[in-house]
Amino acid sequence: MEEFIGLSALRPSEEGSNGFVMTEVLAVLCIAVILLAAFLPVLVQSAQRFRSGEAWEELSRQGMIMDETVYGVLRFSSNTVVLETMITCRDEQNMKTGFRIKNSRVYRILSNGSEQPLTGSQNTISIEDRISVRPYENRPYFSVNGQTIQVAIILYDRSSRQEWPCIMKVVPLSAEWGEEGL
Repeated sequence: MEEFIGLSALRPSEEGSNGFVMTEVLAVLCIAVILLAAFLPVLVQSAQRFRSGEAWEELSRQGMIMDETVYGVLRFSSNTVVLETMITCRDEQNMKTGFRIKNSRVYRILSNGSEQPLTGSQNTISIEDRISVRPYENRPYFSVNGQTIQVAIILYDRSSRQEWPCIMKVVPLSAEWGEEGL
């Protein structure tokens, strides 16, 4: 009865048998190095694209929330006071609200006078925000032209260098209906 021997390295030494050959080991190592060299750039590129996509997702999420919030508040605002870095107004329930740009972030002014961050990272105690606010084409963040409130803000992601524009012109309904001016 014959024994099954599948690999030359496991073959028992016989007379005239040298075990496995060094060229077999070199061939296997060369194939392993070639495969690693072929897949390493793919892995690196995949990781870079993942980080870029993650940054874009965070930037677009904050951008959409900011766009919707700013537009909604300004559209239903009254008694609006517009400064370059701050807007204060009354909302549809006649509560004081607004927005302020401070420390490269957009803050929403709440009815009790406190501020809630609308942009920026959640845990930024010791590190600088990855997402910051910049003015659009060196314009003021907030301005007014007649009855139209203009917003010109760019959200910028420092790690990926991607931008999300928040550029809008809003005419408050109170100004359209002629109830009061800005």
